[in-house]
Amino acid sequence: MQDSDQESRFDFSSAAIGRIVALTGSHAVVLLQAESGSPVQAGRPPQIGSFVKFAGTSAAVVLGVVTAMNVPVPGSGDEMRLIEVELLGELPRAASRAAGRFRRGVSVYPTLGDQALPAEPADLGQIFGTGGKDALCIGHVGQVPDVAVWVGINDLFGNHLGIVGDRRVGKSRLLAALLGRLAEARPHARIVLFDQTGEHAEALADLAEVITPKDFNLPYWLLTVEELAALVSNGGSRTVDAAVLIPLIAQAKQRYLAQQHLDPASDLVDTGQPLAPENAAIPADAPVPYRLADLIELLDGPPRRSGPDLAYASRMRLREDLQRISRNPRYATLFSRTPGDDAMGSLLGQLFRISHDGKAITVVSLQALPTEAAGVLVAALSRLALDIGVLAGGKLPLVIACDNIEVHAAVEERHDPSPAGKALARIAREGPAHGVSLAWTSARPAELDPAISSQCGTVFSMRLTRQHDLQAIRDIASAALPSLLDSLPTLAPEEGAVFGDGLTLPCRVRLDDLPAAIPREQAGALAASGAAMDTDQEHLAEAVRYGLLPPLSELTRETSSRSISQPHEATAPGSPPAQEPIDWRSLRARIVATAGSKTPDPSE
Repeated sequence: MQDSDQESRFDFSSAAIGRIVALTGSHAVVLLQAESGSPVQAGRPPQIGSFVKFAGTSAAVVLGVVTAMNVPVPGSGDEMRLIEVELLGELPRAASRAAGRFRRGVSVYPTLGDQALPAEPADLGQIFGTGGKDALCIGHVGQVPDVAVWVGINDLFGNHLGIVGDRRVGKSRLLAALLGRLAEARPHARIVLFDQTGEHAEALADLAEVITPKDFNLPYWLLTVEELAALVSNGGSRTVDAAVLIPLIAQAKQRYLAQQHLDPASDLVDTGQPLAPENAAIPADAPVPYRLADLIELLDGPPRRSGPDLAYASRMRLREDLQRISRNPRYATLFSRTPGDDAMGSLLGQLFRISHDGKAITVVSLQALPTEAAGVLVAALSRLALDIGVLAGGKLPLVIACDNIEVHAAVEERHDPSPAGKALARIAREGPAHGVSLAWTSARPAELDPAISSQCGTVFSMRLTRQHDLQAIRDIASAALPSLLDSLPTLAPEEGAVFGDGLTLPCRVRLDDLPAAIPREQAGALAASGAAMDTDQEHLAEAVRYGLLPPLSELTRETSSRSISQPHEATAPGSPPAQEPIDWRSLRARIVATAGSKTPDPSE
């Protein structure tokens, strides 16, 4: 019995690369052999990150990864070459693989003198999956292009996905690729993607419904008091402003319900007769319409006669700010609907793909919105997504994807988070229980609220070089291989380290089939031909005053390197044709018409 077991431990010498000369609880040191015909001499020496295997028992072998290489005495006549191998787990032998797959941890260690072999593609295939309808292929093992890496869909998207990396390494393209593959594998999935850079609309054009601020309007009365305070608090305290707005918004909603004969005690059923405002009591955060004019009128009330009115200055500032932004066309997404235009059902259906039309992804473009409006929009839609998940009992799975999430959930705001940060952190904590998950990217994981990053089930880390970002990833991925984390600064483009619930074993992955990089317009960049901007400063000033500038492409025209005042000349062969100057008169008329049509009337 002992002889047969001993034979099973040394039965693969034909492909051996060396033997164990030192062993600890987690690592083995292998002396590479240099005999003629060995894999080392045949041009297949192990590298950092290579997988090797050792004899374990008659039923399993021990798998490890090369983490260090060393020549103790360089220059000697017979150099010793050593590799250090981190032990990972046990892999069933071919005859017993039907009984199970790879498992982390080592139950029976190899011994001194046991031979080391390179892991075969069939071995690694048992670790990284073989595909199927419930899995997505995310790429190939970094140094073994024949082995595909598969991740379970539920493992990847059922419990938050994070993608981190330096700028311009492909995070947004990886997010678009994963969401696109999810939409193809699950056509009835529901995905909402907040796009702040304009990259995703083109990358997902065939799979997504792209919504711009011109395409939809979120009623201001759907905002919570805190969200409205974040929108209008210009230089004031959001907390103080929210405290001022709470009773006034509640009164404005009471007025509207009373005027519309709607009884909140009867599920807003028309009673057919006016109600006294005090009988229409309703919470300030309830998604019930109210008139903006009523709120402005309440803010404009006189100061108290008895005692100091500490809130009077805040009310006057809030009134002015509310009037200002409600008339600004750039905020029309939030202030263009009147209370009677209650299309909340169609709005939610459009955003969350309730009535499916074959496109599983909604791309919400935030590029043209002011920063405050973009943050409030992310907060409101994220909050509504979780509310829908709770009301549906988890039977309506939603994926909320956010590019550059640290913009909305920064760690410095942890003690006073923005509404967007609160909504996203709430999804991170409570979402999986209700079928709502996050998928996000971040170029600065150290600046991201740990309430979000610590909840990630699967993390893709592309190249990271800043030390505090690397430390943040080590904190998130405490169970990852130390050697894998050490390699993050040296990852190649379109390569990433993956760890978490989605994989049996963390590994370095070559990411396949990412969308092509979308070139961004470089603001202020000078073209090689000496491009100039044909502008009229007075008309440009008027366009800025209206607050609704057209796209940059309509404000610039490339000309030749000659002076703008010179007449047009024939262009040289092969050069781009000179374009006509802007017709500022018609452009101004369009801006005025658009601004006028999108400016809400506070009296409505």
